[in-house]
Amino acid sequence: MILDPTTGLPVAPGEIGELARRTDNLPNGYYKDPEKTRKLIRYYHNQSWLMSGDLAQLDADGTFHFVGRGSECINTGGEKVYPEEVENLLIQLPGVKMAGITATPDDRWGELVTAVIQLDEHKNLSEQQIIDFTQDKISGYKRPKRVIFVDEFPTTLIGKPHYRALRELAAQTAITQQETA
Repeated sequence: MILDPTTGLPVAPGEIGELARRTDNLPNGYYKDPEKTRKLIRYYHNQSWLMSGDLAQLDADGTFHFVGRGSECINTGGEKVYPEEVENLLIQLPGVKMAGITATPDDRWGELVTAVIQLDEHKNLSEQQIIDFTQDKISGYKRPKRVIFVDEFPTTLIGKPHYRALRELAAQTAITQQETA
């Protein structure tokens, strides 16, 4: 089931919500931590549901689509951006070996969508070429506003983008750019 993370109610087909599941072995919650327990377990129709932290969308035909991790969601100007959606688009651009999306703080928008890109060997793409590639493929608020090129792309042990390392890299790059401006 996909529930609205705010209301705890099922979302309509096509809407994004948090994936919830029921099993016979649901935990009672976190020991002496009712706040964490409220985030982990929701109740709907007198049944307890375990919230996964994964965001998903349900089509009208009943097909589930994984959208991304809720903890990695970027809030830019009140709009939600799920990194996986933008990453999946950017790796389609010839010359892009790895792509990760993270946020950098911004006074006006709250957070800016920032792409961290590792290019294929002997490829040369500019920041503007990366941004232009997304022009007609995703909504404007989802498009990267900054692009950081790296020689070594931070990944987890299973080869997925290491989001904490991406955030730290983007923050450090932003500080360095401010100092040199």
